[in-house]
Formats: sequence, structure tokens, C-alpha cells
Amino acid sequence: MTIPILKITNPDPGTIVTYNKLKPIIVVIGRQHSGETHSSFIIHGLINFLLTRDLFSHKLRELFEWWVLPIVNPDGVIAGNYRNNLQGKDMNRHFFSDHPDDTDAMQ
Repeated sequence: MTIPILKITNPDPGTIVTYNKLKPIIVVIGRQHSGETHSSFIIHGLINFLLTRDLFSHKLRELFEWWVLPIVNPDGVIAGNYRNNLQGKDMNRHFFSDHPDDTDAMQ
């Protein structure tokens, strides 16, 4: 399943390339817990604001590259799960390992 990512920034003056390695990157994720639907509204509002002609949003695009992942648990959303993906894992607890002993050791 594909996880969408939006990269929002202003191009550097005089170039047609919008990717700038010198800008700090801000990563924003939504719907990590698929049942927390309010994050969709927050992400939607953030994207709408960043794309406006407002002076503050222009400055934010000028200073930073925004990577917005509106939904990082699409399979959990489709299945109607509240916290888990289709594998039954809470994505807030299982970032690095499929082995349960590894996450127990971190606690």
C-alpha cells in the first residue's frame, strides 16, 4: 500500500528546481492511529494554509521544506481499526522491529 507524501516549499530564486538540500525539513505525519480522525482535519488545514498567498505561509515555505504525510496507516483506516494496522500492530510502538521482545526491552 502506498503512503502519500507532499513536499511543499518555495523554489529558490532563479531556479526551476524546488528541492534545496540546505533548507531544514519539517516532517508532519497524520493518521498514525487510524481512528484518530481529527488529525486529517489538522493536516488538511495545514496544507491549505501552506499553499496560500499569506505572507507568513510564504515565509514558512521559503525557510523550510515541508514533508507532509497525511496518512501513514492507510490499511488500518481501510480496515476500520482504531490504533492498529492490518498486522494488528500499534504503529506508535512498533517502528523498528517485528520481534515483540525488542519493543518490550525498550520500555
